[in-house]
Amino acid sequence: MFEGESGLTIEEESKIENQANIYSLIRTIDYVEWAFSQSHINQQTLGEEVNILLDLYKTVTEACDNFPGLDTFVKQYNLSNCKLGINRIKKGYVGSNKGGDLNLIASITNLFNALSNELLVFDNSDKDIMVSEISSSINELVLLFDQAKTFIDINDKDIKKIYDYNIKLRSMKATDKISNSEIKQIQSDLNFAFQKYNTLLSKNK
Repeated sequence: MFEGESGLTIEEESKIENQANIYSLIRTIDYVEWAFSQSHINQQTLGEEVNILLDLYKTVTEACDNFPGLDTFVKQYNLSNCKLGINRIKKGYVGSNKGGDLNLIASITNLFNALSNELLVFDNSDKDIMVSEISSSINELVLLFDQAKTFIDINDKDIKKIYDYNIKLRSMKATDKISNSEIKQIQSDLNFAFQKYNTLLSKNK
């Protein structure tokens, strides 16, 4: 069995290096998402930076033997404060429409589900949250809606509520608080918007 200069086997050194890379990628993705939530970078830059980082994350985790999964890794290495980065990894690529409308539909559906799950967790915690914890997801959903104008009516009253929330959240500070009652209302309106989205899709098949 070969050993490196550290006295560890080559396999052990490789495992440690991969884990360090995964740790670094999660923190870096979180930082880029934070920069976007603070309006330090625009949507295009967010997509360019994060999508490259997500490709690297996928490559490194696939190369890492016995990778325990994102949630377990986060607990093991105390990364729970990287909420924006963790949510991005779970949601996947930013505004990607490679492959056309089918991928766009899938991206919107996945984001609806991810955002709904986030809001459910916040609702169950019965605590106020900061604007930055949901603003980037709402904004991304709106941007995906804009790409889907050919097959959904973005002026529909239920869909338009998401645009209204985006405008409101973007006008607030990232550290401003959103009350639990407001979270419940956003969650309700999001569910209505998702139902309408599916109805509009069915009409355009």
